[in-house]
Amino acid sequence: MIALIQSLRRSPSPEHALILEHLPHVRRLVRRHGQHLSIEDRQEILSAAMIGLIESASRFDSIEKNHFWPYAKNRVQGAILDELRQKDPLTRTQRRQVRIVEKSVATHLSENGETPQLDTLCSLTGMTESMVLKTQRIRAAGHTIHFSRLENDEDGSLLDFIADESVPLPEEACLYHEERLLLSRWVELLPERERRVIEGIYYLHMTPRALSDEMSLTEGRISQIHHHGLQLLRQRARTIQSVA
Repeated sequence: MIALIQSLRRSPSPEHALILEHLPHVRRLVRRHGQHLSIEDRQEILSAAMIGLIESASRFDSIEKNHFWPYAKNRVQGAILDELRQKDPLTRTQRRQVRIVEKSVATHLSENGETPQLDTLCSLTGMTESMVLKTQRIRAAGHTIHFSRLENDEDGSLLDFIADESVPLPEEACLYHEERLLLSRWVELLPERERRVIEGIYYLHMTPRALSDEMSLTEGRISQIHHHGLQLLRQRARTIQSVA
């Protein structure tokens, strides 16, 4: 990228001037839509976005410079969207199921002031219990890249180009994603009762009372199973750390 910018500056032309002038807009779009990706993936998205910008500059024939970014923005966002689609780990069916679950949870929460229990969520989505739990694990693992619609970006101010300290660095975001994915796999390997309790509490946000009713167990027994499930997860984590 640095070599490309240096090359553009060494051979000035109206086309190159357009590219250099609008490079900050491209970087802002990439940062916004790729902040939870690895450094390598973000670089690939930036490269795709730059191709969109360069193609836009080569085809732009208006003498009005202020018309360029509205024209180029669609191509740049399209390039980002195509690259994100290629990196999407989910099938179309899985992504549709994630959207259905998210919409059902949000609607129920808005109307009732609480997250739906597993049986309610199954009824709302028309999905089986295993499908709902699998979809919730996908959500918890951080697989959901929300690119179904790119945000409307205005040019904004200088503040938009300053790094937000509340946003994790790419390395941190990548590590966080990998840890969540690993934890999700560990939960799947738990004994059935421990798995159901852990998934109910942390994926479905169910209360111990709701779990006790669903599993026909006392709240005290649910608490014991919950504690044992966490112990098993901690033991697995310690084993991994000792090997590393």
